[in-house]
This record gives sequence, C-alpha cells and structure tokens, in this order.
Amino acid sequence: MVERGQPDTLQVEYLTKLSSYYIRRDLDKAIHFANRAGELAERTGQYYHIGKALTNKSVAYLDKGMIDSVNIIAEQAEAHFRKHPNVLEQSNLYSTRGHLERRLGRNDKAFEWYLKSVRNIEENAKDSSDRYALPAFLNNVAISLRQQGDYDESLRYLKKALALAEAKDNKLTVCVLLSGIGSCLEAKEDYEGALESFQRSLVIKDEIKDEVGKISLLTNIGRLYVKTGRFEAAETYLQESFLLSETLGYTSGRISVLSVLANFALEQKDYSGALDWGQKALALAQGDGNKEAVMDLYDLLAKAHAEQGSYEIAYKYRSLYATASDSAQVQKRQQNMDQLRMAYEVEKTEQENEYLKEQRAKDRVIIGQRNTVMMVGAAALLLLILVVVLIYRDLQRKQSYSQQLETTVAQRTEALQRVNKDLEQANYELSTLSYIASHDIKEPIRVMSNYVGLIRRRLPEDLSSGLKDYFEIIKSSSRQLYTLIEDFMHYSDLSRQNAGEVEQIDMNSFVQNLANILDTQQRVVPGKVDYHGLKYVRINRSMLLLVLKNLIENGLKYNKSQRPEVLISSTRQGEGIELRVTDNGIGIPVLFQEKIFEAFKRLHSRAEYGGSGLGLAIVKLAVGKLGGDIRLESEEGKGSTFIMTFREQANEETDQ
Repeated sequence: MVERGQPDTLQVEYLTKLSSYYIRRDLDKAIHFANRAGELAERTGQYYHIGKALTNKSVAYLDKGMIDSVNIIAEQAEAHFRKHPNVLEQSNLYSTRGHLERRLGRNDKAFEWYLKSVRNIEENAKDSSDRYALPAFLNNVAISLRQQGDYDESLRYLKKALALAEAKDNKLTVCVLLSGIGSCLEAKEDYEGALESFQRSLVIKDEIKDEVGKISLLTNIGRLYVKTGRFEAAETYLQESFLLSETLGYTSGRISVLSVLANFALEQKDYSGALDWGQKALALAQGDGNKEAVMDLYDLLAKAHAEQGSYEIAYKYRSLYATASDSAQVQKRQQNMDQLRMAYEVEKTEQENEYLKEQRAKDRVIIGQRNTVMMVGAAALLLLILVVVLIYRDLQRKQSYSQQLETTVAQRTEALQRVNKDLEQANYELSTLSYIASHDIKEPIRVMSNYVGLIRRRLPEDLSSGLKDYFEIIKSSSRQLYTLIEDFMHYSDLSRQNAGEVEQIDMNSFVQNLANILDTQQRVVPGKVDYHGLKYVRINRSMLLLVLKNLIENGLKYNKSQRPEVLISSTRQGEGIELRVTDNGIGIPVLFQEKIFEAFKRLHSRAEYGGSGLGLAIVKLAVGKLGGDIRLESEEGKGSTFIMTFREQANEETDQ
C-alpha cells in the first residue's frame, strides 16, 4: 500500500511501479494505479512519471482490446513527449502502437512502428539504461519480419540484438533471441543451425535456473532430432522435457512432448504407439482447454485408426476434427471480422480526428484574424492618443530644454575658455622648457666639453696620457647628454606638431638622397642602403625623413654582420600603402618587441651601442602623426623588419 504520509516523489514512484507490476496480472488495477500516478505527477511536475503512466495505460488498454482508448492515450503521450522528451518511454509507446497494428492485421504498419522504436533509441539515447532495452525493440522488428516470411532480414535484426544483449550480459534476453534465431533457421530448413541456437539458449536457461523456459527448448530440440532422424537423441530430450513438465505441473509442455512422440510414431508406422501417445496427449489437451492441440490430435488419431483398419473409430475422430476445424474457422473468421471492425473504427476515428484538427485550425485562423483586426484598431487608437500626448509634452519639454540649453552652452563655453587658457599656458611652459634645453642646457655642455679638450691639450704629455681614459669618459658622456637633449627636443616638438602639409613624393629619389646624406654623415658605420618597388606617396616630407633616417641609422648601428645592409620596399595594401624597412642586424628578442617603442627603453648598455633611447619612440610618434601604424617582425640574430601602413586618408599613391 502507498502511505499518505510519504513524500509526493516516493508516492508517484510506488504508484508507477504498481501499475507496471499489474500490467500482466490485473489490467484494471494497472489502469487504476497509472491514473493515480499520472494525477499526482501532474500536480508535482514529475514529467518522467507522467510519461511512464501514459505508456502503462496504453499497454493495459491494448491488452483489454480497447482500441479507441489506446489511440487517445497514445496521442496524449506523444504530445507530452514532444514537450518533455523521454527516449525509453517514447520507444515503449511506439512498440505498443506496433502491437496494436499487428493485432489489427496491418503488419506493414506494425513493422514501421517497431522500426521507429529502434531508431529512436539508436539516434537519441544518451543514457546506457535507455540503450539496455534496445535488444528487446530489435526483437519486435525481427518477429514482425518473421511473420511476413522475410527470414533473412529477421535473422539480421536478431543477430544485431544478440550482440548487444551479450555485451550487456543480459542472459534472459539472450535466451529469447537465440530461440528466435533457431525458429528462423528451422523455417529456412537449416536444422543444424537451429539446433545449435536452441542448445546455446538451453545452456543459459540452466545457468539462470529458468526451468519453465527449458521445457519448450527441450521439446524443440527433440522435435528437430526427430526431423533429422536422430531418434535416440530425440528420445532423450523429449523424455527430459516430459519429466520436467510433470514435475512443474506444466500441462502445455507435456502436451507438446506427447504430440511430438505421437507424430513421430505415426511417421514410423508405429500406429499403436501413435494411438497410445495421442490418447494421452488428447486427454491432457481436453482437460487444459487447448482447442488447437485437441483439433490436431483428432486429425492424428483419425489417421492412426485408419491405418490400422479401424475405419469406424477413424470416422468418429475425423468428424470431431471437422467440427473442431469448422469451429476454429468460424472463430478465425470472427477474429478477422473483429480485426476489420477495429481497423475500420480506428481509421474512422483517425479521419474524424483529422477533420476536427482541420476545423480547429480554420477556427483558430478566423479567431486570429478577428483578434488581429481588433488589436490593430485598438493599437491605432492608442497610438493616436499617444501622439497627441507626446506632441503636448514635447512642446513643454522644448521650452524647458531651450532654457537649459542656453545655460549649458554658456557654462561649457566658459569651461572651454578656461581649458584653452590652461592649454596655452602648458604649451608656453613646454616651449620654454624646450628653449631652455636647446640653449641654456646645451650651451654649458658644449663649453664643458670644449674646456676639457683645452685642458687635455695643455697638460704635459706624460700627465695627459695618464689621464686619457678619464678625458674620453668625460667627452663620451658630454656627447651622450647632448644627444639625449637633442632627441628630447625632437620628441617634445613633434608631440605638439600636426602632420603639416603633404606633397607627392617620388620615393625612389627621396630614399636615394637620404642614403647619400647618411653615407656622407656616417662613414664611421659602413653599410649599404638599398630599395626597390617604391611608390609615389602623398605625405609630409619632413616627418617621413625623420622616420626613415632613424630606422636606417638603427639598422646600420645595431649590426654585427660584415656588411650591414638596410632594404626599403613598399607594396599596396588594399586602399593604402605598406612601407617596409628591413635590416640584417642583431635582431630583437620576442620578449622586448612590445617595449622598444617606449621612450628611454634600451636593450643594450651605452658601452655597447650609443644613443638616447628615444629614437624608436620618435619614429612611432611621427608615424602616428602621419595617420599610420607601425609594427615589428624580428628574430634575434637574424635582423628586423619595421612595417608601416599608411591609410588612404593620408596618401594617394600610384605606381611609378
């Protein structure tokens, strides 16, 4: 019993399990518990148990023959699974619909539903527990194919299912599948293959202690041994099946064994044996109410008596057989009629449902159109009211805004004037600093350097030579400080300048002139400046000169090769131009490539390479003033390439 005090989750779970338990025992109870589970699951939002309850109800209604109810529940379940997918229960539902179609005699549709249950698991199952049920769904497909006489295709599905069941060590399912394989092989008259499958299944039945399941397997093996003429082996298996049936009180098993023995005796012309086995089987079948077995045994006894010459008794059994056969035919016709009636009712219900769906769709369209018209009218009215309100508020807001705007403009104009005044003061101070650096600081450095030179020349030779290194340090430091001030002035002046006027420059002659100037000024640093593929470019001449001069000097100065070289080239890049300066110098480690454009960043000591540490900072600032970008590609020990890109706004270029 389900106790009321338990949590809702446990109650739903117990009710669902009770519904599943009673499906093969008491269909009314199964439906009752499924209804209770579904109602409680709906209230508590337990979607898995809602789907499970619907699936259980569809199975129970099918077993009760309530076809209309099956269809209604199936549609409800389909709608539920579309919102809350449950792969295993969806496949169970498809399988139930396959059983329904098979009961209605529509094997082709049954096959489609069975196949759909398999594909649903194969394509959508992610949980191993869902895939555990796949062999059972494959077996349904195989049974449908076997009933249609397609034994080869049935075997293909059975073997696929068997491989999966064996991998999961699902022994009970393995037995079922092996028996199905044996039945297919027997139908194909492959008796040895059928025997092997039945015997493999029998071994597993022994392992799992399924004594009832063993009876039919023993009988099937004995029957096949009879067919293949191995009578001693047949007798062993049939006798074991009969004794096991007697022990378990399994009447159907004893009837099957006695029928096989009676038919075997009849084939061997042992008419007395056939009558003996047949009479025993008939008594059991009549007591068990097994009409099909009774009819077959009437036929067997009629044949055996006729062979013995007992025609009167043979006639009596033949009459009983005819009566039973007619009754069976009538029953079969009635079943066919019932199937046709159910199929008609199902089809009629489906047509009615389809018609109702179409009507509902039309009604929804009409209602939707009416609602749309009403909504559009209401929206238009609201919009009109809103426009009037907005216009009124806008007029008020404009008056207020005009006053605020005048006040804001006055305040911002005053603030802008203050900022301009501050900027003018800052520029004046920066200009003053540049002037001081240019004249008041540089002049004392020049004087100090000159006087150090005079002192050195006036000192006696022996004393002068002893102080030579100190004089060189003073001279080098003075020169370094002078260069630093010069570069700082360049950087300061450049930061305040705009790009200035642009002009169209012939880059080939421009670079040639620059190379000549550097060659004259820097004979101390031997090297070669080369160029190719250069374009005409509209740009500020003085800033471009500053950029290229710094890059060429760096390429030649930071260079340990026997023949320092710098190559200048240009290419089109979309609507702009790319200018490259490549050297074969010492290169720049990757770690420092982002920092070299910062002011006063040096990678080497001044003892190794002179300089202020502002050269590349000046280059980057100048390129930015020209509206361009600069980046570096370099590998330590293999040289560097500085790549500058100038956009269309800064230049117009054509091929030379």
